[in-house]
Amino acid sequence: IDGDQRVSTLLYNCAEHIEVMFAVAAKGAVFNPLNVQLMADQIAYVVNHAESEVIVADPRLAEKLGAILQLCPNVRAVAFTGIAPLDDAASHLPDSVQVYSYEQLLDGRPTSYPWPELPENTAAALVYSTSTTGAPKGAMLSHGNLFSNLLQGKAWVPGLGDKPERMLAALPFFHAYGLTMNVTLAQFIGGELVILPKPDMSLIMQLMKKHTPTWVPGVPTLYERIVKAAEDQEIPI
Repeated sequence: IDGDQRVSTLLYNCAEHIEVMFAVAAKGAVFNPLNVQLMADQIAYVVNHAESEVIVADPRLAEKLGAILQLCPNVRAVAFTGIAPLDDAASHLPDSVQVYSYEQLLDGRPTSYPWPELPENTAAALVYSTSTTGAPKGAMLSHGNLFSNLLQGKAWVPGLGDKPERMLAALPFFHAYGLTMNVTLAQFIGGELVILPKPDMSLIMQLMKKHTPTWVPGVPTLYERIVKAAEDQEIPI
């Protein structure tokens, strides 16, 4: 990846998702998060439309990724996260795709990088809709877009970041809302990010007991579920 190529992710919320987003965008390429909840043919449409060549994926999604890649001849490489052996995950993928370990790719690499200075209108992320009406539609976000979005998000919450913050990251990073409020805004204010793979209520309640967040970006249905679960389990929030 040495230009503005697209790099896709097929990941649940995780630290690697954030690493890939910042690394790809900061080097001048384009981050393309894939919605793991879509059907394989819908994700294949996004990969082909975005013209992605490389995908960083969770090995738990290897079987689904294999079905996707049968429809995506231009994908040349996949990097699986985690430390498990690659044999099982790789067995689901076409032979034409080169398979790498994400951790091994990073191992021994320099800790510094000559980051380029990019104009603010440089494309940073290509985020697609959930295809509720027709095929998924892509929205290209520039570095300037991402920065203005996080500033607007910060303005919605007076005083956010004036003291140490612990943010609950239950919103999926493949959605623009989660990308803005969790991935970029949390880093901007220097907040602690408590990452959930998905909005699982039992996990959220465990975290409320051990690592109570100061702020929870979400949607009304998520807040309703959190309040009900907290009341049922007598957990103060």
